[in-house]
Amino acid sequence: MKKNLLFTAVIFALSVFSSNAQSTYAQWGLNSNGDDWDTLYNSGETSNFDFTGIPAGAYGNAKLIFYVDGGFDVPWNYAAILDLGTDDYLGSYDGNWSNPTCQVDSIIIDINTADILNYQSAGIWSVYVAPYSVDFICGANNDMARFKVRLVFEYCSFGHPVEFASFTNASTSTCATSSPLTLTGSPAGGTFSGTNVTGNTFNPMGLAPGSYELTYTATDGIGCVTSTSKFFSVGNAPMDISALVCEGGYAPAIEPLNKEFVFAYDLGLTNAIDTATAYVYGPVVNSPEVIYYAQNIAPKIFTLDNVTTNNALIIDHDNLTGDDRGGLAVTNNFVYVVGDDYTGRYDLNLQTTGTALPVRDGLFSDLQEMKIWSLYNTVSGEMPFDNDNSGLDYTVDAIIALDDDLNMTNEIVMLSTPIEMYNTNNGIFAGFGKVGLYNGDTEDFNIVDLNTGEVTFVNNLYLDLQGSENWSDWGTLSFDGTDYFANYVNYGTVQIESHNLTTDVTSEISSFSDFGQTASIIYHPGNGRLYFHTENSCEFGGDEETLGYIDADATEMNNPNPIFGCPAMIEYTFNSIDLGNDVTICGDQTPLILEAGFGYSSYTWNGVNNNWNIYPVSSTGTYTVEAIDAANCVVTDQIVVTVDQGCVANVDELASQSFNVYPVPNNGKFVIDFSIEMDVQSVVLVDMNGKVCYDLAVNGTTNKINVDAVNLEAGIYIVNVISTTETVRKQIVVTK
Repeated sequence: MKKNLLFTAVIFALSVFSSNAQSTYAQWGLNSNGDDWDTLYNSGETSNFDFTGIPAGAYGNAKLIFYVDGGFDVPWNYAAILDLGTDDYLGSYDGNWSNPTCQVDSIIIDINTADILNYQSAGIWSVYVAPYSVDFICGANNDMARFKVRLVFEYCSFGHPVEFASFTNASTSTCATSSPLTLTGSPAGGTFSGTNVTGNTFNPMGLAPGSYELTYTATDGIGCVTSTSKFFSVGNAPMDISALVCEGGYAPAIEPLNKEFVFAYDLGLTNAIDTATAYVYGPVVNSPEVIYYAQNIAPKIFTLDNVTTNNALIIDHDNLTGDDRGGLAVTNNFVYVVGDDYTGRYDLNLQTTGTALPVRDGLFSDLQEMKIWSLYNTVSGEMPFDNDNSGLDYTVDAIIALDDDLNMTNEIVMLSTPIEMYNTNNGIFAGFGKVGLYNGDTEDFNIVDLNTGEVTFVNNLYLDLQGSENWSDWGTLSFDGTDYFANYVNYGTVQIESHNLTTDVTSEISSFSDFGQTASIIYHPGNGRLYFHTENSCEFGGDEETLGYIDADATEMNNPNPIFGCPAMIEYTFNSIDLGNDVTICGDQTPLILEAGFGYSSYTWNGVNNNWNIYPVSSTGTYTVEAIDAANCVVTDQIVVTVDQGCVANVDELASQSFNVYPVPNNGKFVIDFSIEMDVQSVVLVDMNGKVCYDLAVNGTTNKINVDAVNLEAGIYIVNVISTTETVRKQIVVTK
């Protein structure tokens, strides 16, 4: 039970840090002796503190920082902070009672400066502190505690601001693949700042999904400078897909498990092709051919309808994890249970020996992705850890993905609003693409979108949680298309109840004769089981720390009112061979080299699978090539070549006058001589089987190239000189 205690604060000096008209009030409150520390020895005593020089231009929230040098001997001792003139409750401190070192501890209380201006008189604001039922355990005789308080807020020396800085953006949601978002603010002419902010644009390209805090600072009509911050969410897009397909054929099926996607021709998803959980696209007639797809991120309808006593199986996990603690998570392949020494990982049938993994007091599952996450604080870089099972004061400002071994990954989603979770009797509720977080002290229930980090406050209500030897209970989060429900074990009935978070109405969904001391439950959508952890035994058996499962009935379906998230691209390409147009050549131009390109696993020329990627032609005929590519597609083309033995070729300048080879014949070592300088990229020698035997990179302008290919066997070779605009050839003879 908590009782108000009195405390007053005074400030004796005003420190001002100014930037134009903008200033910061930051001072210690002083007691009647002019000291900032005040000492109490007994319950019922109060410490008064005054703050002087309160300016009229204060705005926004003030920070009242309350310091305690000392400890209380029992957890229900606490100190309340109130306004001296009105007795209005401002906040309380109940920590540090178990701290044997009696180190200085503090809390921060947010107070609207408008309230301070209402409270204060003649520029003085006073507060008081009084402990409730306190037996102190610190100080010289272990019978005292010291308190002091500091007040910090912003104000304008020109008076109360006439217009506060604000964002006027209609939308604060974007995608990591989207174009930069134009930022707008009021009053005009201010400055935007934050991650990937340049001028008045926010570029989400390449950012990890999550919420990003952007700030707008502006000057109003009387010269007051104010700032405001707003979180912009960057959504997670599915993975881009690139596939090699057969021309005119159908693409491989996209099977996104039980997720629902929309497929469209345009990035804005307005020209929809289909909505499906498995999709086949075709025929593919262009290369490349691009479409887009996005996931339906509307809350999936999921209700836990009934929990049976059928097909129960239990194991005792204390020999692996140590004493009970509480905490459950599931993936497609595993179930995790948290103990004091380790987190145990077991197969879904609980048939194999478990694996001991690190303790993770903030773990939970995304039942849609079947993925493990943990609550996370980016300032400390730590996940929650209830070291002595006495509870935590923990700020969740992000979630972090864990791998199967519960190691942290680099996938972090920032929350749009940090969530405070105090001490014990908290709740962590696994949902489909969501997680529900319940603060057992403030009784606030928030839902976090795991795709964007968007935090939605649902309600302030009381959940009668069973309680575990951890800082939280674990349950599931349901959605019936209208309302969200928390499913958890009720302390009084020891039954699983479904608690409507909007109407605050509960209904029982189980009927157990003895569910033990179960405080952690989770539903697995893949096998329809409810996994649970209970201390000692229950009606299903067990001895010490028990992990088990039973059958459960649930309703699962996609939301009939889809909301599609960030789009990703699907690009289909197919290979093609172009032997060129039908051609007539003179007899002295033979052989004509037909080229089918590189990268195929098989080449067949006129029905003969010789695996040549080029083919020399010396006679009139129709020539057909068929090649097999990596997608096992048959790629083909055909050309008609006519050889006229009675004509003389018109030799172009590069092939004749500018391209000479000597000596002829040679042993593979020869010179290519141009009459003018040529921009040559490479020289490639190919034998009469189409095999590349020599490749020399040139990449420059030259009139002479030395070729040293003395390792060539005797025979006829085609010299290919490749310039920036064309490829010309000559035939040479290599002798030995």
